[in-house]
Amino acid sequence: MRLRTLLIATLGSAAFIAPLLGGQNVPAPATPVWEAVSIKPCAERGARGGGTRLSPGRMALNCQPVTAFIGWAYVRYADGRAHAINAVGESGTAIEGGPSWINSDRYTIEATVAGTPSNAMMQGPMLQAILENRFKVKIHWEMREVPVFNLTVASGGPKLKPFKQGTCVPHEMVREDAGPRPLPAGQRYCGSFVEPTATTWALQAEGTSVEEFASLFLSGQTFVGRRVFNRTAITGLYDIELEFAPPRSADDPSTAAGVSIFTALREQLGLRLESVRGPGEFLVVDSIERPTEN
Repeated sequence: MRLRTLLIATLGSAAFIAPLLGGQNVPAPATPVWEAVSIKPCAERGARGGGTRLSPGRMALNCQPVTAFIGWAYVRYADGRAHAINAVGESGTAIEGGPSWINSDRYTIEATVAGTPSNAMMQGPMLQAILENRFKVKIHWEMREVPVFNLTVASGGPKLKPFKQGTCVPHEMVREDAGPRPLPAGQRYCGSFVEPTATTWALQAEGTSVEEFASLFLSGQTFVGRRVFNRTAITGLYDIELEFAPPRSADDPSTAAGVSIFTALREQLGLRLESVRGPGEFLVVDSIERPTEN
């Protein structure tokens, strides 16, 4: 199974949220008010999610756990703009607290509004209003010192393949609603994907900086279990390929059945991960209630 993820606003480091518009201080848009909201539990407890359907003036979040709604509303789309997540869909911001059912029970939320607010607005501030009005959600944020990794250059120097200009067009960080700009015929945007098999995971990213590689791919529970900070001082763009064995334990990525990601980074890319302590961001659910059906 190939999990393809293009390097646009669906990727990034959401562990510490940063706007995708070049760091500009753009005023947050006003929050529209929903005209109608329907919340229903999924037919089967623990049923598989049905994804998200968005169209002008309408949002349908199908069969998702409440923690997913919280993550979208307060992390990924918190201010009505799309903030990125990493290559396998992790935000890096830990969500804690609340009863166990917010992870296990799934709900479908359908809502309509006059006008055409952006997808990020509907899944951010407008979804916050649903959570606070119908689920009675109350949250707070905490910063704690936690184990992290610094990505540094291994002895012998980096072994990175420079990006060849003209092979593809590197993605600019743009708003998710706007999408990538159309390209002239014969051109394509650089791609990236993670391809897992039973014995190995292959990670490829075209036209990627080391900063993006650290935050967009390595950070999170799936690969190394921690947030990764780029400390290499390497600039420029590269075509990065990395192949390694998945860990036997999700809590310890060093327990791979073959070449671990730590060894692969050193041998294939000339980079290393150094265990240190650094800042971690936590969203804590103080209280929440099951919604009444309508």
